[in-house]
Amino acid sequence: MAIISPLKYADGSDSLSIFLEELKSKHKNEEEKYIVPLIKVIRDFQSYGPQINLYYSKSFPPFKKLDSLYKNLGELRTKKCRYFIYKCDKFEWIGLHGYEKQSQDTPNNEIIKAKGEIRLWLETKKN
Repeated sequence: MAIISPLKYADGSDSLSIFLEELKSKHKNEEEKYIVPLIKVIRDFQSYGPQINLYYSKSFPPFKKLDSLYKNLGELRTKKCRYFIYKCDKFEWIGLHGYEKQSQDTPNNEIIKAKGEIRLWLETKKN
């Protein structure tokens, strides 16, 4: 079991809502391809945690750990989207941001953005 709390911004919005709205506006009438699979993977991750991959096809695991510097950084994956998450506690994860998949590899600029969000979250947590 895992809890994913989207990153909250000062204006009251959160990272997941922003990403879902971007997808909705960009891909009208294609929720079945973009939004539904992402929501399913997020819900399944909350049920199974990092062991989610045991319940999916080995050819396309929905959870991937990413960077060795930030060993708690991972991404939830669908065929069309990615959503960065960061483990902050035994069962709690922070949802950082999402992006549309362009290639097989995770783009460096997206990892850099996620690391910045982690630093921002850690600084906010200290205060």
